[in-house]
Amino acid sequence: MTIASIREQNDIVEIEFTHAIIVKNMDAADEDTRWYGAGSIQLEDIEQRIGDFPELPAQLNGADIRDNQMIYRDEIAIPFSFHGYVGIEIRFAQSNTALKFSGGKMSLDLRGHEKYIEHIKD
Repeated sequence: MTIASIREQNDIVEIEFTHAIIVKNMDAADEDTRWYGAGSIQLEDIEQRIGDFPELPAQLNGADIRDNQMIYRDEIAIPFSFHGYVGIEIRFAQSNTALKFSGGKMSLDLRGHEKYIEHIKD
């Protein structure tokens, strides 16, 4: 995933991403499919920010998404909308640094249509 921009205003942070890899699967299908898409993650009621913004755009090395007591590492079902004790830690490939936000609400929305890449065999 590529982070294109991070906007912080008052107690809201919006993380815009491009070229995120999306794997789609269906229970009865023999193969999954790989797509790419764009969108944004919005965090509201920000309580804490740790780390400095890297030079953007930047490639991710990994991410942890917190939904109360659950932490999802490097993958999550999308779109999502969480309330409570939520947050995200994003690790950047170029700088080997992390940026963390925690708050009260977080959601991910895709923008436009995903683009097909390939079928994936198990």
